[in-house]
Amino acid sequence: MAWPVAFALFVSLALFSNGYASAGAISLLLAAACFGYGVRQYGRPFLPVLLLGVLLAVLLFLLRYDYWKAKSIATDGTAIASHISRRSVVLTLSNRLRLRLTGIRPEERPLKGAMVEFSCRTYPQPEIAQSPWERLSGIQLWCEKTQLRVVGYTPLAHWRQRVLQLLEQRFATLGETSLIAAFLLGDTDSMPPETLAAFRDMGLMHLFAVSGLNVALLFALLYLPLRLVRLPFLGAILGYTVTTAFLLLLDFPVPLFRAWLFLTIAGLAKLLDRRLSPWPLLFFTALVVETLIPLSTFSISFILSFTVTAAILFFYEPLYFCFAGKNWLRNLVAGHVALTLAAGLVAHILSYAIFKTAQPLALFYNLLLVPFSGLYLFCAVLFIFFEPARFALQPLDTLYLAFAGWHSQYPMGFLPVPEPGWLWFSVFWAALALVAVLYFQWRRRLWTLRRALYWLLPLYFCIFLLPWFVAKPVRVALYAVPNKIWFLENGRFTIAGSEKFSTTAPTLCLPITGAVHRTATNEKDGIIFIDSHCFAFAASLRPEKWPANFLAHCARLDLFQAKNKTTTAAEWQELFALFGFSGELKVRRYFQWYSDRPLRCSKSEDL
Repeated sequence: MAWPVAFALFVSLALFSNGYASAGAISLLLAAACFGYGVRQYGRPFLPVLLLGVLLAVLLFLLRYDYWKAKSIATDGTAIASHISRRSVVLTLSNRLRLRLTGIRPEERPLKGAMVEFSCRTYPQPEIAQSPWERLSGIQLWCEKTQLRVVGYTPLAHWRQRVLQLLEQRFATLGETSLIAAFLLGDTDSMPPETLAAFRDMGLMHLFAVSGLNVALLFALLYLPLRLVRLPFLGAILGYTVTTAFLLLLDFPVPLFRAWLFLTIAGLAKLLDRRLSPWPLLFFTALVVETLIPLSTFSISFILSFTVTAAILFFYEPLYFCFAGKNWLRNLVAGHVALTLAAGLVAHILSYAIFKTAQPLALFYNLLLVPFSGLYLFCAVLFIFFEPARFALQPLDTLYLAFAGWHSQYPMGFLPVPEPGWLWFSVFWAALALVAVLYFQWRRRLWTLRRALYWLLPLYFCIFLLPWFVAKPVRVALYAVPNKIWFLENGRFTIAGSEKFSTTAPTLCLPITGAVHRTATNEKDGIIFIDSHCFAFAASLRPEKWPANFLAHCARLDLFQAKNKTTTAAEWQELFALFGFSGELKVRRYFQWYSDRPLRCSKSEDL
């Protein structure tokens, strides 16, 4: 139990040092529980080993502390692109400090690991749901790109680029609607934004995150055939070589790296004829990942990957016992249901904790569609070498896209988002179910749950879905990109203004379906008038052209300004008062929904 103690104590020290005392206390209690369990299970002779785990945690924390210390960060120079996302790049400077460079167009994105020259304009880091993880992962500054140029790639990056280009050419023969790049490489760039938004809302984005399933499949494709012809060692060597090459190709994503480490350690244990317990192995792997990829512990991919893996270790067996039967078919279904519930309920809680949203239908989508993901991956790998595999991939693409289209048209269109209190109730109910399963397992009373399953499960899901039945639709909402407004009131959309900078605006995701009505609007000198509701864009204002009572009939004014502007609401109020404005003023940012209730397609600051 030295590895769990070391990892939990390292996390608690990191949380305390960054001001997250409540979360740090929980992690510290976990470290203490692991320490106490180790002493009780193995006795006092094991105490030096546990103390060694404590020292390891302190050493690892001291090595990482420099990443969190506030320092002045250069806004130009050279850096390494250490993380790439759809609209931003995390740069690691020579002094190991990190900043997030935003405003990146798709054609400008460098490969991970590239050396770049950059310059940028700083602006305050927005307070979004992921802000704590940004700080914990060492990102101290947000900066809007003014210049970005790649100055060099490593030989490995050149090899990676050539292989990816060959795979892209191969995948292009399946057509633009194919999901093969997303399933096999985790590349969702070519996916239409509305389809990507649907899969995200369905809770199926984990299908496009290369992880243990990819590693297991690649290994099995080479190992199992050679095992059948009595050459298991050769199959293991070839399978391990191919999975290692796949890891290098994708540049060590955390979920894939974790699965590869599992495979590596399990293989060494097999060679040494040793048996490893899954819990020490999980925490040892976490420490190795953190050691080799600094502060990856606090990345969202690490949290989701390791927490869901731990959830499966915790809850799979008792849930499987509740659903298992007397024939192989029922046991096969029971295994899938148990795996989906163990991972899905914990993912439901994590989604709320990290993203402040949760989708209960994700459990049902995972039950229906995840069984086809293994088949899709198998056919995708086969297609690289065997052209006729396209005839299996095409119907699978149709299946997934049909579900995404249905979800986008109906659940995303008609189901309103619950109130925050009701959403918390759903998350609490999911946690309560998991605690109850552990309690009945501890009391050796799982038979009680098994016998009551036929009426207990429908009742549970009715309560679990209750927040979505009592939710109310949005009455008033607005969404803005520079010089253009989508305004919703009483079920009608008003589109006003002329959009600029369209390439920088994310795709609009409407909270309800229905016709979009254009109404007569008055747009003049940077102000859009819709009855007594006025909209202003800071970059387009022309106050020198306004008459004295230009804003007198504005009962409410929403002013949009860029993220790097620091002008306060009081200063704007003082200016507008000169032109007769005496109503309510709101200073807002672009690319965001504002409404009287949360929206299904809420937009936070775009990363």
